Amino acid sequence: MQQHPFLSGSVAHFLAAATADARADLRARFQSLAIQHNYDNILLVDPGGAVRFSLHDPGQRHRGYAAALAAAFADGTPVFTPLHIEAPGLPPHISVIAPLFTPSGAAREPLGAVVFVCNADQFLYPLIQAWPVSSDTAETVLVRRDGDGVLYLNDLRHREHAALRLRLPLTRMDSPAVMAVQGRRGFVTGTDYRGMRVAAVILPLEDSPWFMVAKLDAAEAFAAWRFRSLALLALYLGVLALPGMGGIVWWQHRKKVRQEALYRSETARRASMERYRVTLQSIGDAVIATDAQGMVEFLNPVAAVLTGWSEVEARGRSLADISPIVSEKTRQPVENPVARVLREGAIVGLANHTLLVARDGTEWPIADSGAPIRDADGEITGVVLVFRDQSAER
Repeated sequence: MQQHPFLSGSVAHFLAAATADARADLRARFQSLAIQHNYDNILLVDPGGAVRFSLHDPGQRHRGYAAALAAAFADGTPVFTPLHIEAPGLPPHISVIAPLFTPSGAAREPLGAVVFVCNADQFLYPLIQAWPVSSDTAETVLVRRDGDGVLYLNDLRHREHAALRLRLPLTRMDSPAVMAVQGRRGFVTGTDYRGMRVAAVILPLEDSPWFMVAKLDAAEAFAAWRFRSLALLALYLGVLALPGMGGIVWWQHRKKVRQEALYRSETARRASMERYRVTLQSIGDAVIATDAQGMVEFLNPVAAVLTGWSEVEARGRSLADISPIVSEKTRQPVENPVARVLREGAIVGLANHTLLVARDGTEWPIADSGAPIRDADGEITGVVLVFRDQSAER
């Protein structure tokens, strides 16, 4: 633009005579440039720095170019102004000063300068605040040293109106922004302006006093790592637990097999006992079974009829109580055969002419025998007494 002959001609024409046509021509050129390059405003200043034309306002609010204007005329090259705020309420902006000179054939004299005002809210901050992936805490900040502190140059995600207003003292050694102006580079961890733990990357911006800090809250930055670590730990523990789980499964299987075997054995035993009981109940002779102490455990229906005691009533009573026997001739009590079996450990029989005295006093002539009940080790665990009514024979 500095070398553009039509722009220089329009500026020279306007500065020589600010007619309506010259003003319209200059406005048209400035308007085209502003639209093409998204400038917030374009100013024309004379060599003394006075604003001669402004595209959008008188330009009195833009004074940040004064120092840069002298440098531009001295060097004959465009100069950037620092990012700055002209007045309260105005957005931060950067200006580019392009000095214009008389045609190259004659002695080069400054005609004036064109000041291109760039609104940081429009061209810089949106670029900085963009993040390539979805994130709840990520942001990029620009900072520079400002005296004994660090000045934030852009608006922040977590604090409004921070651009060129928020400062941190250099004593905040744990801040990535302070680390940046003190020469740190690359990946760091620390505490940001909110006091939150963050992971950050610091890079200097070449040919400027600015530093870029891209940061992310540590909780978000390491969330995936923590998840993967926990997943790996769970997998590792799972692998370690597999033998134990296999042992538990095997033990449970063996336990189930044993329980099923015990259940089948118990079922078979109960079925066998029930079969024996039904058999004893069906015998035509009277049968009484006792334990090793002579207490009744079983009484079949025939024995219940002869003794006058039901099985429920007789169970747990002494055999002598429910079936007393006497000699038919002497009427004297006869020794209970159970006692003889327990004493002798052999099968015994009653003498002839023995009477059983029933519960109601009825006397039954009987013939009986007693035999020991032994367990697998040969120990006597009880006695079975079998007798029959001899009334029909008599």
